[in-house]
Amino acid sequence: NQSVAENSTAVFKVAASGNGLKYQWQWSKSTTGGWTDTTLTGCKTSTLSVPAESFRNGMYYRCVVSDATGKQVVTNAAQLKLAAELNITGQPQNQSVAENSTAVFKVAASGDGLKYQWQWSKSTTGGWTDTTLTGCKTSTLSVPAESFRNGMYYRCVVTDQNGKLLISNVAKLTILKTDEWELPIM
Repeated sequence: NQSVAENSTAVFKVAASGNGLKYQWQWSKSTTGGWTDTTLTGCKTSTLSVPAESFRNGMYYRCVVSDATGKQVVTNAAQLKLAAELNITGQPQNQSVAENSTAVFKVAASGDGLKYQWQWSKSTTGGWTDTTLTGCKTSTLSVPAESFRNGMYYRCVVTDQNGKLLISNVAKLTILKTDEWELPIM
């Protein structure tokens, strides 16, 4: 099976042994029948290239391999799926927390095969470093609110299965000393 971004190219390959091999790739909307020979690039070779256009999402491809004596074998069917577009749907927010508590930064993203890497910096203009704090490779980062982190910035790099990446907005950590925050009056 292949899962690729729309408007890219999916590549299906078959390996076979024998004398005088001939290949014919076929497509179908289901695995149960209605197979049609394709004329796409490589349709008579061991490698088929399929433009990943929206109308092909969910289609199946297989190859009929024949040898010099006319014997045929048919490969398993492989499906083409269009990967969901990578988007950041929820940005991390600035956090103001009491010293020695924990700040939590969250990012929400959509897409296939997502990977996360949180980063920190002392300014919004550069010098970003990958963090190893709890949740650094997830959508939720936990940051111990220690005084040296006051004023630091955090962002998340989100990457999908095709290597496309997006970087979230930057969020600032403000650490409040005990005398800077008020307890509720009882």
